[in-house]
Amino acid sequence: MKTLISNNKICNFLYPKKIKLIFLKNWTFTTIIGENCFDYLQGQITYNLSQLKKNKHIICAHCSVNGKVISNLRLFMYCGGYGYIQRKSVSKPQIYELKKYAIFSHVEICEKHNILLLGIIGALSKEKLLNIFKNLPNEKNSTYFENNIVILYFKKPYERFLIIIDKNNPFLKKILELNNKETYPDNIWLALDIASHFPIVDHQTSKTFFPQSLNLEKLNGIDFTKGCYHGQEMIAKIHFKKLNKYQLYWLSGYSYPKPCIGTKLEFNKYNTFYNCGWILSVVYISTTKIWLQAILKKDNNYIKNFIRIKNNINSFFYSKQNVT
Repeated sequence: MKTLISNNKICNFLYPKKIKLIFLKNWTFTTIIGENCFDYLQGQITYNLSQLKKNKHIICAHCSVNGKVISNLRLFMYCGGYGYIQRKSVSKPQIYELKKYAIFSHVEICEKHNILLLGIIGALSKEKLLNIFKNLPNEKNSTYFENNIVILYFKKPYERFLIIIDKNNPFLKKILELNNKETYPDNIWLALDIASHFPIVDHQTSKTFFPQSLNLEKLNGIDFTKGCYHGQEMIAKIHFKKLNKYQLYWLSGYSYPKPCIGTKLEFNKYNTFYNCGWILSVVYISTTKIWLQAILKKDNNYIKNFIRIKNNINSFFYSKQNVT
């Protein structure tokens, strides 16, 4: 078995003492505005928009008509309408699906290519950001607006911030100077999302899983009383009849070659391997240590039985923590 890095090194990687700026190049920002944007979006997503507050951001899903998740969205109010963040690989098909019926409503849906998404992590991040902004978001008020900039607050697994800013905003230079214009790869942010049990949906797994399997019910991202939306009947049926057979897991280990999103997984029980699920996301914590986010069958004892990539003897993963 290969040597894995220590927990202290992982902690320093995910939550360094100094501030780190991360360009979130694999995420995109999209807006939906117009006089009918509330009614239109309300009929598309799993969250009840009447519950959304201006000082909050929430997670929800945009599903196909059969209830499978096209993409999961980090959603908040923005410029009289709504804005949301999602993975770049699924953005184009998700917007295509969202626009299908927009011709009948007075709404405009647009991916903003002039916007930068900056992740801010580190023990000194709050102190440094307060040198630029009058205030910052927190657990109670998780969305904050200042100088045409949006700042989102995340509590788990460590305190962090996500800044949404126009490339021409004069405050961008000040933000970049917080870390001497040095930026870090966005796999750090991806690892933080995995540790937060926030589901990662890329194009390889789009329209594959129901939102309950992706932990969205436990993250309060599904409303079962708001009325009709895409996939609502199937999602409600799974909920009320307790038909969900899968759940989100966080795995740690190693593999050669590098595992791919959508690859099947199997677990060892009594020296026999059984199919158990699929990979949602992959991130390297070091040259040897890999974290996976996976969808696995419920009710199997993954704590006592190791998991590997299907038919790959050069892989070994264990359940770091399942979402319960």
